[in-house]
Amino acid sequence: MRALYLPIIFVAGLLGTHAAYADLRFGPASLDDSYFKLQKDSGALASLTGGTGGVLVLKPRRYGTDKAAAFRTILDQIDSTKDWKAREALTALGYDALYASEFVGKGDKRTHVTSVAVFHKGQMMALTLLDVGYRGKKRLQSKFGDLLASLRFDGGDAEALTPSGGQTLDGFYASIGAKTGLDALAQVSLEVGAKGLWLTADGRFALTESGMMGGDMDGFCQPRPKVCGRYAVRDGVFTKWRVATGQQETLRLLGRKAEPIRMAGDSIVLGKSKYLRIAPSADLRLSGQYRLLKAGARTDAGGTRSTSTVETVYGFAPDGRFFKGGYVSGFSTSPTTAIGVWTDRARRKGTYRIDGYKLTLRYEDGDAQEIAFFMFDDVPVIGGDMHEKLD
Repeated sequence: MRALYLPIIFVAGLLGTHAAYADLRFGPASLDDSYFKLQKDSGALASLTGGTGGVLVLKPRRYGTDKAAAFRTILDQIDSTKDWKAREALTALGYDALYASEFVGKGDKRTHVTSVAVFHKGQMMALTLLDVGYRGKKRLQSKFGDLLASLRFDGGDAEALTPSGGQTLDGFYASIGAKTGLDALAQVSLEVGAKGLWLTADGRFALTESGMMGGDMDGFCQPRPKVCGRYAVRDGVFTKWRVATGQQETLRLLGRKAEPIRMAGDSIVLGKSKYLRIAPSADLRLSGQYRLLKAGARTDAGGTRSTSTVETVYGFAPDGRFFKGGYVSGFSTSPTTAIGVWTDRARRKGTYRIDGYKLTLRYEDGDAQEIAFFMFDDVPVIGGDMHEKLD
């Protein structure tokens, strides 16, 4: 094993005295974090400490044209015997990055290493977290993620935050395909239904199976970071970056996925999926009854089998009135008993309004409800579920 860049013997030195900082500069780049502290700065390399581990910082330098080869040089200097698996990502501020994790050493000298190389305008800066004995685990990685998220280069925003030379898309699109949902017994199931894709002209996207609840992308994404990210369209390729794994969420990195894209009128085709552009509604009125039917089954450890069916029916009138009803049925069998039930759901009435991508229900008893809504090929999608017309 070679140890030119990160000599493991140097790890012990990371845990010595240090000075706090709020804004630390490394040439054209800066870091801002209250957890890690500057311990040593010597030439091209600096060390930070925090908790049970430390961070080695390779200061910004020119890397040439091959990002993967430049990062591989760093990883080989950590341990050339490891099968490092470098993954592409974006930092929280939109800089291109490569990252990899491995255990180095054995026994009480075992160190968990997470190395991230960040690129901007021909320069590379590398931050490597050393978790001695892997005692810090997720907490230390999370603090390292905060540090990565604070990294900013001088000279303007990251390229990914200011896309140029590519195509921009704007609007809400929907497709039919496999998605996860809940069956009648509240179990996670795989089902076929409508899937939404929300795109903005500034390069952001959100995956939404229930549709949009408004026009505020920030408000939608803040509580749902795993379904949101950034995209770019160049040379017939749609590339998106989003948090797709637990480690990416902890490190605050966005993973990368690319697939071919082509335009088909107002629709787009991503890979093998066609997404129709869905225009927002403006005081849309419906006429008729629409039904959603869900079923579920399970068998417990004692051999009892339970099945259930839940029907939800909406009735809409052109004058703005509606009702909501349906039924619930269940059947349970065991080696000794069999029980079946059927219950009509109380029909509730009121008025409705459909605007934008939202259905607002106002019940006669004073209750109100807002549900994500859009029309897909004349089929209403209410709360992410497609409802069939009964009449």
